[in-house]
Amino acid sequence: PASWPPCFAQVAPYALPMASRATSLVRSALQQWQAGRRLRCKPASPVGLTPAPQPRTDVQRAASTYVSKHHVISKEEVHEYLSSIPDIQLRDSGDQVVVKDCSVLPSGFCGKPSGTEKADNQWKVYFKGEGGVWFCHRCGSTGSYYDLKRMSGGADVRKGLFTPQAATDSGAKRNRVELKMPDQRLVARYPLTLTKNPSGDKEVTEIRSYLVNERGLTPNTLLKYGVGCAPYRFPEGETYVNAMCVTFPWILSTEQLQQQDRDLGTTSAELQQPGEYVTRRVKARAYKRKSWQRLDPTGGGWGLFGLHTVPSDATEIVLTEGEYDAMAVYQATGLPAVSLPSGASNLPLDVLPLLERFDTIYLWMDNDGPGQAACDKFARKLGLNRCYVVKPDSRDTTRIKDANDALRAGVDMRALIAAAEKPEHQDIATFKHLREQVLHEIRHPDEYNGTPIHTLPELTKVIKGFRKGEMALVTGPTGVGKTTLLSQMSIDVARQGVNTLWGSFEVKNTRLVKKMLQQYHGNALIKPGTADVIDGIHAVADQFQQLPLYFMTFHGGSEVDQVIDAMDFAVCATTLSTSSSITCSSCSLDLGMKLKMLIKTLISKP
Repeated sequence: PASWPPCFAQVAPYALPMASRATSLVRSALQQWQAGRRLRCKPASPVGLTPAPQPRTDVQRAASTYVSKHHVISKEEVHEYLSSIPDIQLRDSGDQVVVKDCSVLPSGFCGKPSGTEKADNQWKVYFKGEGGVWFCHRCGSTGSYYDLKRMSGGADVRKGLFTPQAATDSGAKRNRVELKMPDQRLVARYPLTLTKNPSGDKEVTEIRSYLVNERGLTPNTLLKYGVGCAPYRFPEGETYVNAMCVTFPWILSTEQLQQQDRDLGTTSAELQQPGEYVTRRVKARAYKRKSWQRLDPTGGGWGLFGLHTVPSDATEIVLTEGEYDAMAVYQATGLPAVSLPSGASNLPLDVLPLLERFDTIYLWMDNDGPGQAACDKFARKLGLNRCYVVKPDSRDTTRIKDANDALRAGVDMRALIAAAEKPEHQDIATFKHLREQVLHEIRHPDEYNGTPIHTLPELTKVIKGFRKGEMALVTGPTGVGKTTLLSQMSIDVARQGVNTLWGSFEVKNTRLVKKMLQQYHGNALIKPGTADVIDGIHAVADQFQQLPLYFMTFHGGSEVDQVIDAMDFAVCATTLSTSSSITCSSCSLDLGMKLKMLIKTLISKP
């Protein structure tokens, strides 16, 4: 296609008869194309002409995307990305990359883009090589590597949406949305309900017995972590039902709450009587139906279970997959231990500021495929230099899956933590590092089949589910049901907790979600013979809203690079990964754009 770079013309004569030759040529062509990739931040100037910088007024910058100072992005990656910006001039200064003229950077990057022709206004923007954090010595603006990508046409994170910057109000800031807080007096009663059971509820007695006798947790441990009981409503079918839940509060000091808001550019709801500690949110899990979980309140911020138990001078911490695991580690070792808010599926960016002060983080995930894969993802997000992975002996996987199992089995948990190892380098591995995973895969092959599609069992038998690092391409003429099939697949995998990102370029998101909502419910949302929706439409919508589904808001003709940047940003923001589902429905795009997206998706980070 004419829109492709000229270097692709050399591929066509060899593509079919010489597959290996074509592969080599495509790889070479892609490398040339990537090296010269141009951002959308500014059109290239005609050769020999340097336009005078245009002053920009009322520059409003979006809130920064938080990136840990321990997170490592290579200097080469930063340099390569900056080099693709038209008219930019760079130089190295130790471990930093310096930009000569900030006016060539994306709009909104610098608050003082004019006057850059003066020598004393040049070479003022510094990018730290290891991490990509930048700082402008003229205007004092700062941000992360992902802020730069977002400004140059990437995506902003919304609840369930990845919104291209061009489609949003450039002055909209996250701190215009107030993060809700739970009723502090109400949630303070939950631990009392568990320990004292003033109403004599039999189910509360059962829960307490379960936690102490089956989970092996002492009453003092439960009290220290603030575990409680409370009834919550859950949608089921077209109605709501009440269920007694175990509650896990995300408690943090008022100072930590304020610092988190400053780091993230957010605002938390004001409290009537703020104390030294506040509950950011409560995670509730039904006792009898473990799959029923909810966060209270909806629209609240993110936190870490057990953070309030960590001493202020602690420099080491154990990060576990589940709440019971964190309490087990603390009870057995006395070491500070907290748990992830969403298990191994996600490490929200909003909790990174809460972990910034620790020099050493021990990652103790479940001893299964998803848990060990999460260790690698989280270590790179938190910083490889300070993370250690706890791996129980592979010979004990039948009885020790997590830290709580180790507590009940009487294992020396301090010894396991002391034996924790650094994550292996992403490009180099030895059998020593691969051994545990290989032996685990031999013993539990079903865990590595990939994410099954339960509603399409025959298809699952053929493809063995969706496996990490693979891409499935569904093709067919218009109207045969590609979008319907992909919708069903994405609902199925999202129900299993897999983060799923949609890019629908032909069907608008509202129409797409309407179709998906009906597929999710399994029945018509309109009452037969009437124009009225079913009575339980809100219950169905509440259930659907709990799925980890995200939607990019691109529609129609879109720049492929911009779409790829949005996917890259989604990886950083929601821990989407190669084991996640990234669905692109693009049947209205021309073939050239389809193939470009196909190839670039293969070589991009997601």
